[in-house]
Amino acid sequence: MIDNNYKINLENFQGPMDLLLYFIKRDRIDIYDIPISKIANDYLEYISMMEMLDIDIGAEFIYMSTVLLQIKARMLLPKVMGEDGEEIEDPRVDLVHRILDYKRFKNASKDLDSQYESHKKKFSKGMNMKYDPSQDISLFVSEDVKLFDLARTFKNILEALPENNELDLVVDQIRVKDQIVYINQVLDEKGEFMLTSLITKESSRIFVVGLFLAILEMIRDNNIKFEQTKTFSDIHISKVTK
Repeated sequence: MIDNNYKINLENFQGPMDLLLYFIKRDRIDIYDIPISKIANDYLEYISMMEMLDIDIGAEFIYMSTVLLQIKARMLLPKVMGEDGEEIEDPRVDLVHRILDYKRFKNASKDLDSQYESHKKKFSKGMNMKYDPSQDISLFVSEDVKLFDLARTFKNILEALPENNELDLVVDQIRVKDQIVYINQVLDEKGEFMLTSLITKESSRIFVVGLFLAILEMIRDNNIKFEQTKTFSDIHISKVTK
């Protein structure tokens, strides 16, 4: 089984608003006319997927799922008219304002960060320039390829595994560090590989989850990089050249 109390916090999304913005950008949604039912379903699928893969979810993500369900329920009710005959405010309005405010602050943060990075590259004459390898995943993982997509691919693989209906079950003893050693052995031998080449019909669910956690750990430590030709397709994994 997976090491006890081994959890990974998927930091690809800084909070629920970041996740909602991802869905809006991915599906090219009009932010002023959010299809709340679809957004809520995608959001709840993300929460369910993270729980299934044993990844820590912050309380703010759980709270937002409640908010989305409340809005979804209000959208299903008949439209209510006020005393003056006008329609009561759209239940999505508050959420839209919050997303827009978050987006403005995020853009401002990116601008400040860009100025900071630009300033760091300026050195007075005669000063030696020091360089430290970055651990920022965004520098070697394309912005179009999100860790969310990687997790979704693993979820699809888990759902495609055949059900084990045997009465006598043997508990797999899988440790994340052993999976990391296994991945390194494959990389040393082949240099690169496709994810599905490591998974067969005989692979257990616990093996696949352990593989996912090991890959996340190696990405965080800047040991490997992954690429996808399209969303949820097979994943190409290779070493990071240092």
